[in-house]
Amino acid sequence: FWESYIVGDAWTNVDIPINKDDIIGIIGVRHDDTTLYTDYGYGPFDTTIAGLPVTFSRLESNSGSITTAPLTTTLYDGGNKFGRTFMRYEFTNTAPTLDGTPTLNPAGIVATTESALECNVSASDVDGHEIDLTYVWSDSLGVIEADVVDEGQQAYLDVSAMIDAGTLVEGEIVTCEVTPKDSYGSGTADSVITHVNNRPVANKPTINPLEPDPDEDVTCSATGSDGDSHSITYSYRWTINGGGSYAGAVLNASNYNGGEGIRCYATPNDGYEDGDESVASDMAIVVAPPVAPGTRIFTNCSQTGNTGPSQGQCDTAYNGTDLQGEVTVTSGIQYWTVP
Repeated sequence: FWESYIVGDAWTNVDIPINKDDIIGIIGVRHDDTTLYTDYGYGPFDTTIAGLPVTFSRLESNSGSITTAPLTTTLYDGGNKFGRTFMRYEFTNTAPTLDGTPTLNPAGIVATTESALECNVSASDVDGHEIDLTYVWSDSLGVIEADVVDEGQQAYLDVSAMIDAGTLVEGEIVTCEVTPKDSYGSGTADSVITHVNNRPVANKPTINPLEPDPDEDVTCSATGSDGDSHSITYSYRWTINGGGSYAGAVLNASNYNGGEGIRCYATPNDGYEDGDESVASDMAIVVAPPVAPGTRIFTNCSQTGNTGPSQGQCDTAYNGTDLQGEVTVTSGIQYWTVP
């Protein structure tokens, strides 16, 4: 801080070292360069130094006592103007600093389904100024999102929405760069990276055997690949004649009858998320037990519950049997005319 004032016709500058919360006294000097000026006019003179409140005070003539009356910038003595006092302050701001490297949660790999990838870091300012943190998210093509938050707050990136919009793709590197800033300047930025997960892929699963006996269990198995070389596990489900849902790699024979069609589905998981479900190309057909010529065996057409089967279910169930084309279904009831 320094004060400039007129002594006679010459300007005089006085350097005044200050500290935080100091009270600053300003002395006006008469034209004869000997008498302390005491008759200050009043006016608002509050300001700040380095972002901190400062009180401008005055010294009374020869007394050394300090009062808190605010000063004007023009000096008077009974209405006679002797000079104008100009004041300004200069200070060197210390930029805020990050307290460490930013962190991500989840870290390392982020699933394509993640809606709140968190970037977080704290910061400090030796001057005690308020701090803003600027979070800039970017991919290989540039900035995809920028957030400015108060120190102590986090920033979040909706990866799932970015994937859906085509802004991000699987396997892409994502960077979170954080810059601390106070009212007077920015500190040094730091960053952290992650990459978007490559979802696992399952090949079409296989069923073994493809022609099981009515009392024989069937097994579903799958292989696949992962762009990040993650280990893959698989979950399986089954349908019988296109309906139902049975979980597990093995389907017990108690769930089906002769002549029914069985298909399996496999879903891969790499420890971060599921890949797309894959369905077996071939359907297993349960071997029907032998029957005497002309013998017709009715079933529930794989329908369970309180309602009977549909026409389509029975057409499928009786396909290739002596009942093929002979059964009519109305409101869940099967009708057959004796030949």
